[in-house]
Amino acid sequence: MARPKLTDEEKRTRRVVVRFSEAEFELLAARARAEGNGDLSPFLRALALSESPSTKRSNKADHAHRQLMMILNNLDQLAKALGGDDTERTLKKAQTIYRRLSKSGGTERVSPDSIERLRAEGTLLNRLTRLANMGREIQNAELQECLHHVLATLRAIEEETGRK
Repeated sequence: MARPKLTDEEKRTRRVVVRFSEAEFELLAARARAEGNGDLSPFLRALALSESPSTKRSNKADHAHRQLMMILNNLDQLAKALGGDDTERTLKKAQTIYRRLSKSGGTERVSPDSIERLRAEGTLLNRLTRLANMGREIQNAELQECLHHVLATLRAIEEETGRK
């Protein structure tokens, strides 16, 4: 049996093109999968039309989510600007941890202290990313220390929220 024909009002004829970085796309796809929707189109449509595909996060969870997104974005930019296996590995681990935290509201359980640690690590990472994007030299020891602290903070949050 064929699918019923759509009326003219039901047909979707308009297209919107939105570009995402690789990290943003991975996070978006993971979020859609976590919501039980492997197809991004209905998920994005629901978000754009203010239908709630998931429950609203608290301000604390929003803040944790924002900090994590900024860290992932900066790691992605550093990986592109500098290359290097350590940066790539840290980005992949951070993406994995983020996906675990995103499933079933892990960011709701991030403590204010951990959010502050994320903010501090994110600020340092942002400074290094800006330098790299301007073509300035970054000391390898400083980069390694920053990557180590970012991962340690993410792993501590993973432990704290029981998302390991």
